[in-house]
Amino acid sequence: RNGRSPDFSSVSAFAGFLKCADCGASLSSGHWGKQSVFLCGTYKRFGRSYCSPHLVPKQLLYDFVLDDINQFLQSYPD
Repeated sequence: RNGRSPDFSSVSAFAGFLKCADCGASLSSGHWGKQSVFLCGTYKRFGRSYCSPHLVPKQLLYDFVLDDINQFLQSYPD
């Protein structure tokens, strides 16, 4: 809306995949204190009266996914 083209390098690899378990809204990027997290979009927009502040630390999610990928790759040595 500001006339600039979007910076696609800042789009998360998880964009469109993460959903809130309670309300079904997409999780959006944000900060919880000094920690970078994905949190419920409904909570972020409308507050606690609409949904809880479900959040997932970004680094924790990246580490889990990387571990799963590494385990998968180890099962196929070629």
